[in-house]
Amino acid sequence: MTFNNFIHFETENLDFMMKYNNSQIIMDETPQWTLFYLDDFQGNAMGWSKEKLSTCGTNDNMFLGGHCNFAGEEVSKNYSNLPQHTMVIKLIIKVRVTANFHFFDKWEGEEGYLKFNNEIIWADEYKWCDKVMLWYCKKFAINACGAEYPDRLSVPIDFTSKYFDSF
Repeated sequence: MTFNNFIHFETENLDFMMKYNNSQIIMDETPQWTLFYLDDFQGNAMGWSKEKLSTCGTNDNMFLGGHCNFAGEEVSKNYSNLPQHTMVIKLIIKVRVTANFHFFDKWEGEEGYLKFNNEIIWADEYKWCDKVMLWYCKKFAINACGAEYPDRLSVPIDFTSKYFDSF
């Protein structure tokens, strides 16, 4: 699609103004997110410090790491070649990171975390069983992948950072 003018939709439930200008989508005078990188790990993990991919069972959905991979280790990737920005005044650049973290197998209070510019921006811990009778956790929890221990799957991460650059 090519848009050279404003597009205006009006209904009883929807009223917004959107334009596409110089590779940027603007809606109601608010710039929208632009996707520059997507790592879905479906076939490769190029650029990551460790490129080990895994699947669970018969599911062919791949993810970075997995059962018995990266235990006690960090894995990282640097993103570069973002579009050039020029402006006379201060420019605010927002970076948004979204991800899902899976706690597979026998976590005993260890922590998973996400760093952005060497700062921890998200952290969470998991203990596979907090009951007195461990058999209860194994019987009634979900074991989706790896060893016989229950897993905690798809913990959402959504982080927005602001940078201030002056030119």
